[in-house]
Amino acid sequence: MDWNSIEREVDTAIKNSRMDASPLDHSYLLTIKGMASGKGKKYDEALDRLSEAIKYDKQNSLAFLERGRILLATGKNNKAITDLKRASSLGHKEAEELLNGINN
Repeated sequence: MDWNSIEREVDTAIKNSRMDASPLDHSYLLTIKGMASGKGKKYDEALDRLSEAIKYDKQNSLAFLERGRILLATGKNNKAITDLKRASSLGHKEAEELLNGINN
């Protein structure tokens, strides 16, 4: 998968969505942007986008999951666990699996 081209396309969608997108749609686009940045190992940018996504939608389980993954990858385990617990409480099964892996 070419995450760089996905990132460029999402950038365009985010710029165009600021005017008329619902907060939930904007949150989703920011989440995808954060995921693409994370895949490119641009962790600071990814964390910024995912945090912004969560500001738009505090129920965005995918943003919490992905931010938790990046926090794990950067050695910030306590913060990661907090995000993964939140994603799990919002019903994201993959977060629950990651938490079980950390606790074992």
